Amino acid sequence: MDWRCSICNTINHLKSPASATELAQLSSPAFEIAATEDYIARPPAPPAYLFVIDVTKDAIESGFLSIICQTLHNLITTEAIPGGERSKIALITYDRYIHYYCLDKTLQQPLMMTCCANDPLPVPIEKLFLDLEDCQRNLLSVLESLPKAFMEIEPKISIFLHVLEKVKLFMKKGGGKVIFFQSESAFADIVLYSLFL
Repeated sequence: MDWRCSICNTINHLKSPASATELAQLSSPAFEIAATEDYIARPPAPPAYLFVIDVTKDAIESGFLSIICQTLHNLITTEAIPGGERSKIALITYDRYIHYYCLDKTLQQPLMMTCCANDPLPVPIEKLFLDLEDCQRNLLSVLESLPKAFMEIEPKISIFLHVLEKVKLFMKKGGGKVIFFQSESAFADIVLYSLFL
C-alpha cells in the first residue's frame, strides 16, 4: 500500500495497510510530537502567572472579590494550575493604590507593600515572582484575607491604567500569563479618572 505525503507529495510504501490508521501522522492532518530529553538543550521554563485583582469598593460590595479569591484558592488547593509546583506566581491588587505582595515561605506571614501609581517597584521583581511551592502557604493566606482586608476603603477610584504599566515591567524579563480580575462597575471610574491624569 502506498501513502502520499500531503506536504511534499512524495509517495511512500507502507509495509501493511494497518499502518495508515495506526500512525497519527498518516491519518490526522495535525499531530503532536513530544520531544525527549535527547532533543532538549535545557528544561523548559516554568509557566509564570501574574494575578492582578481589583479591590475597589465596588468589587468588594458586589461580591466579585470574594468569588475571585475563592476560585483562585480552589484552583491552588486542587493543584489545577498548569505547571503545578514549578509555576511561578505573583500577585498585585489595586484600588487607588497598587498593592504588591511578598509571599516568600521564609516570612511568617505575607508582606503587603502599598505604593502610589507613579512609585517605583518597592522590591526587585524576582522577590515578587516565586515558585508556587515556595509561596503557596502565604498566597492562600492572602486570598483568604483579601475580601476582609479592604472593607474600610471608601474611594471607588481605580488606577487600572497605571497598573497596566507596572504589569509591563513584571512581564518584560521572562514573560508569562497575566490574569486580570476587573469588576465591571469600576470601569466607568477608570475612564473618568484617566481623563484627568
